[in-house]
Amino acid sequence: MGKKIISLLAVFILLMGLMAAGCGKKENKATDVPEGKNTAAESGSAGSGQGESGPGQEKAGSGLYNGQIDGNSVEIKFNGEDKAFRLSEEVKTEFEGIALKSGDNLTFKYYEDQYGRLVITSLAKALKG
Repeated sequence: MGKKIISLLAVFILLMGLMAAGCGKKENKATDVPEGKNTAAESGSAGSGQGESGPGQEKAGSGLYNGQIDGNSVEIKFNGEDKAFRLSEEVKTEFEGIALKSGDNLTFKYYEDQYGRLVITSLAKALKG
C-alpha cells in the first residue's frame, strides 16, 4: 500500500508541474507598441491604407463617420468598408468637442497595434467640397 501512495503522489506532483508550466506568460517584445504611441510616421494619401507598412506605423486616412460603438471605438466607412477604429487616449479626451454626426466626412491618422486593431491618433472633420 505504501508504494501505491508514493506512485499516486508522484503522478500528482507531475500533473501539477505540467499545469504550472502551461500558465506562463508568452512575451512578444518585438511588436509591443503602447496605445497612442507610434514607432514611425508614414505619409499617405487620404483614404489610402496602402503601402508596405507593419504594425505601429502611422498612416493617414479619410472616410465617413458612421457612429460611436462604445467609449473606446468608432465606426468609419473607410476604403468602401465599415471599419471599427479604437480611439487613442489623446483622441478620447477631445472626442466630445468634435461633435460628430453620422455621415460627417473625416480625416484621421491611425496605426495598427500589436493585436491588429486600428487606433486613431488624430481626428478632424473634413471640409466638404
